[in-house]
Amino acid sequence: MEATNDMTVTEWWETAHKNQDKKWLTGSTVRSYLDFFKAYEIYAKAEIVLEIGCGMGRATQQMACNDSKDVTVMDISVIALAQIMSIARMFNSKGHMYLPTDYFDLAISHLVAQHMCDADLYAQMRSVIRSLTASGVFLLQFADAKGRPPSYTIAHEKGGGVLRTPAEVGERVEAFGGEVVETVERKINSNVTWWGLHIMRS
Repeated sequence: MEATNDMTVTEWWETAHKNQDKKWLTGSTVRSYLDFFKAYEIYAKAEIVLEIGCGMGRATQQMACNDSKDVTVMDISVIALAQIMSIARMFNSKGHMYLPTDYFDLAISHLVAQHMCDADLYAQMRSVIRSLTASGVFLLQFADAKGRPPSYTIAHEKGGGVLRTPAEVGERVEAFGGEVVETVERKINSNVTWWGLHIMRS
C-alpha cells in the first residue's frame, strides 16, 4: 500500500511505517541526536528519557538496551510503538496530556516538529514541559526556511514543511512555564535552517 494525498496524517505515517519508508523514517541514532543538540553531558546525567517520535526505533534500542536508560516513547504511529513495546513505555502522541508531571530528566524531539501543525505541537510542548523534573531538559528541533508559504496544509505536515522561528517557539515556551537556556543552529543548505532549543522549566 502506497501513501496517498487523501490520507490523514496518522494514516500517512502508519503507511510509512508499514512500508519501512526510509525517506521518512530516518533511523536516527542517539549520536545523531546528541551531535545536533550538543547534549552529550545532559544525556549522560539523564536516567529517565522521553523520546518523541521513534522512527525505526534505533535510538530507542540504544538508549534502553545499550545505555540502560528508562525510556518512554511517544509516537503517532501504532506500528512504531509496537516495535519498541518490549523495551520502552508507550504513549500515543494524542495522549500527551497524560504524561506524568515532574518525571523526565530528558525529553528529545528531533525531526518531528516540522511535521506538526501549530495546535498539535504547542499542546504537546505544554505537556512535555510540565513533565520535566526541576533539572530536566527538553531538546526540541524544528525547521525554518526562506520563502514561507502564507499558510500550511496537511501536505506541509506530511512533507515536513511546517516552519517556525526561534522567536515564535521561544514565546510559546515561556507561555507554557519554560525557558530556553541554549539554542543551536545548523544550516542544512542556503535556504533551510534547523534550530534546536534546550528548554527547562522556569
